[in-house]
Amino acid sequence: MTARSPRLSPAPVLVVATLALFCLAPTPGDIGGCGQPAEELDPVAFFEVKKYVDCQACQRCGIETAACSKACGAGASERAFPTGCAPLAHDGEVCLRALDAADCDDYASYLSDAVPRSPSECQFCPVRLASLLARLVAARGLRPCSWCLWCYPYRDVQLYVIVF
Repeated sequence: MTARSPRLSPAPVLVVATLALFCLAPTPGDIGGCGQPAEELDPVAFFEVKKYVDCQACQRCGIETAACSKACGAGASERAFPTGCAPLAHDGEVCLRALDAADCDDYASYLSDAVPRSPSECQFCPVRLASLLARLVAARGLRPCSWCLWCYPYRDVQLYVIVF
């Protein structure tokens, strides 16, 4: 008579393998930060460096726009981010690296007088749809009634515009 070796059930092996997989994952907060502590980006320093980088690109690429004149001019650069925007120092570093790596065609679009673009790495203060709508329609007399309803007083009648 031969002795049979005991067979392990697949369920405990699967449980142990799954737990081992989760234990190998990075700890929360270690993803994408490159080991840097969370530190707010200094707007004055960021905009001064960005102004310098923009001016260098204007000279290197021969771009002649009002934005280049401003970047290379003696005037002060921007001093603050929009209200409610608090990017981290790492965000600013990534933005400046993207600007430094941009070719002349891309930079010409960033400093266009008509419709300037910016690299996605520099879009850390996105314009909210609600605030954009508020600015666009404020001059027309529209006012928000709720999150998706705008009121327009027309003579003695309230007109309502539904925004999706």
